[in-house]
Amino acid sequence: MRLCLFLFNHPASRNPETAALLALMLLHAARFDARLDESSNILLLEEQDRTRWNREIIAQGVYYLNESASGSRVSRYHLEAAIAAEHSLAPTFPGTNWRAILTLYDDLIRIYPSPIHELNRAIALAQIAGSDAGITAIRGIRDLDSLDDYHLLHATLGEFHRRAGRLDEARRCFLRSMECTVSLSEQRLLERKLHNCDALAESMRGE
Repeated sequence: MRLCLFLFNHPASRNPETAALLALMLLHAARFDARLDESSNILLLEEQDRTRWNREIIAQGVYYLNESASGSRVSRYHLEAAIAAEHSLAPTFPGTNWRAILTLYDDLIRIYPSPIHELNRAIALAQIAGSDAGITAIRGIRDLDSLDDYHLLHATLGEFHRRAGRLDEARRCFLRSMECTVSLSEQRLLERKLHNCDALAESMRGE
């Protein structure tokens, strides 16, 4: 961020893309302290304590995002920063403007096609239209095979199947996700998801 700020303040590199990149980094950095619990376990966005987000850094990010609007060209940094701003400014996870985020991902995919961007779009779509819509969107990702070893693909599918009540399929996806990551914190998160699936299955058997 210091290097990007230096570039933004230098006449030779002060441009909208530099401002947008700085905004993107600030908006992500503002949430760092809330991403892990006291045991260094990953907290998902919906689990994070938003009072721990650094509002001063968020305000700086929004400032540079506004500064980036001075040109006529829209870069991937503009759109990624705008998505980060929607998340950072939302009062709650359910109160997030998912339709705006979906539109921004549509724009991002159009100018910078990427299977990971399409996966993120599917996550936003699922918040609006439900888990099955998210699964359908994932199946339609161009070059989906390139994500076969990407643990977040399988973790996302597992979460969608869990929400839809397909617990056996959810477990299969979570186990596949565990095979694709060596991160201990990611492994612990997936173990927690597997435990939740097992607990839910047990409660359903007891009804």
